[in-house]
Amino acid sequence: MAGCSDKTIAGLKVFAEHGPIIQAKLLTAIGIEKIGHFQGRVTQRTRTVTGDENAFLFAWDNWEEVGEGEGQYAVTPTTFRSLRIYFELD
Repeated sequence: MAGCSDKTIAGLKVFAEHGPIIQAKLLTAIGIEKIGHFQGRVTQRTRTVTGDENAFLFAWDNWEEVGEGEGQYAVTPTTFRSLRIYFELD
């Protein structure tokens, strides 16, 4: 989480609280207005931390088939558990 903005941390907390699959509208509900930007920032941060230029923290719907804010995001069970531990939800 070091180096992440408050909004990014809040967005990741949404995954911890409601995941491992969330509705994108949960992100807009906490003030993340540009979901695509959030997605890009998290992906960039994930790649920086892992050193893997092909890494992704979460998967998402094809935004050409659903409107922004209407789709879903998902994290792996391991990522979900790690986020819950980080945010002290378990």
